Amino acid sequence: MAMAHLREVGPDARIVGLGNTMEDIVAYRAAGIESALALWDVPDDFKEHARNAWGADRTFGSVAQFTQRCREGGIERVVNPEGSSLPIS
Repeated sequence: MAMAHLREVGPDARIVGLGNTMEDIVAYRAAGIESALALWDVPDDFKEHARNAWGADRTFGSVAQFTQRCREGGIERVVNPEGSSLPIS
């Protein structure tokens, strides 16, 4: 469903996979899309390892940090894997 929504948005749409597990980041890389590590659900004693070893293109320590970066990049909406479109607030 997310891909169908992406086709509706058009050719200038950007895909960034946001995940909090190594498997998420590996899957995004395998799919050839940009990966972002969401550290807010990663246990504190594991965050440094995740940041250094999982190979994400970007890392965000909080939801606020992620939404701020989206705003700075002109991103207005985020689409989850089920295809629901969520506004950046």
